[in-house]
Amino acid sequence: MSRKVFTGVLLALVLTTFRALATDLALPSANEVTNQLGKLSWARNFQQIPATVIDKGVLQNVPYSSFKSEDYEINVYGDPNRPACIEVGRYKTLLNDYIAMKNCINFIADILPTEKLRGALREMKMYKDIKTVDGLTLEITPPTDEDAYGGWWVSVYSSEALEAAKATGKELSEISVPKNSVALSNSTTNPSGWSRSDISLSRPSVIYAEISVPTLTISGQEYKDVHIIRRNAAEVTVKHSIGVATYPMEELSPDFRQRLGYNATEARAFTRAAFLATQVAVVSQMSQPAPAYQPLPAYQPTPSPQPDQPPVAESTQPQSYTGAVYIRGYYRSNGTYVSPHTRGR
Repeated sequence: MSRKVFTGVLLALVLTTFRALATDLALPSANEVTNQLGKLSWARNFQQIPATVIDKGVLQNVPYSSFKSEDYEINVYGDPNRPACIEVGRYKTLLNDYIAMKNCINFIADILPTEKLRGALREMKMYKDIKTVDGLTLEITPPTDEDAYGGWWVSVYSSEALEAAKATGKELSEISVPKNSVALSNSTTNPSGWSRSDISLSRPSVIYAEISVPTLTISGQEYKDVHIIRRNAAEVTVKHSIGVATYPMEELSPDFRQRLGYNATEARAFTRAAFLATQVAVVSQMSQPAPAYQPLPAYQPTPSPQPDQPPVAESTQPQSYTGAVYIRGYYRSNGTYVSPHTRGR
């Protein structure tokens, strides 16, 4: 995620220009979304916060309005009057909260325009899933995905409208400012319209540059030529002289954990989030009705050959039940020959 945020004033002007480009969606407007939030007990204290520029995935460089209530976040992308996407997510300790997950699912279900979409959402896997119904895409993104930035998200969007709403490089430079410029500016020089305390509430800018060290000790074993190529709140993926592996951050030295910004509480929540979501998916699958019982056909024994009569060879051709059976010629046990003939059933 970029270390920039959209400015409060210019953003509204640019979003207005997207109105003619966006398809005619049935998603509620930003005002309707905030009105809905005000009716929900878990979101009554929501407030608008700076929207951190997203630089990955389908939401890359799409301007949006962002709202926060404790560790919930709600985002409306594109034209506020006809959004291209609406998403709700949960962070930190809420990653372990089943009720918080249901709150997010129910919120999106309530704003969907058709029962068909609501039914598709209810059938989705809570850990990770994606479905497209009637031109709208429903997606559940786990915190382990690169473009989730440590949160669990459920969203509904139009890919076509999102593509139309993407800001160009020039537009992006006009409607966003670096976060550190807000932190260093005063009230008279701040171009963003956001205060330093506002910036502290915005979605974290998780940009992890690769870290390289000559040696690193993990669980008592020393590795050489080490490169930290990926990490999240709980794990690091390390490339070293032996190969590539992922380790829990708690296995690193205290000094190195501190260098990576490790937080034990957030790590535990992150680790349990995937497990919780997986369990929910299993329970959901188990709650589906079992297929109707289909009894096996009755057993039909194969008749034994009659005395002095060889077995009749099975034919691969469809049988015609005419009441007669063709008997091939054969020799009896006493040596007499029986000519071929037709016998009635």
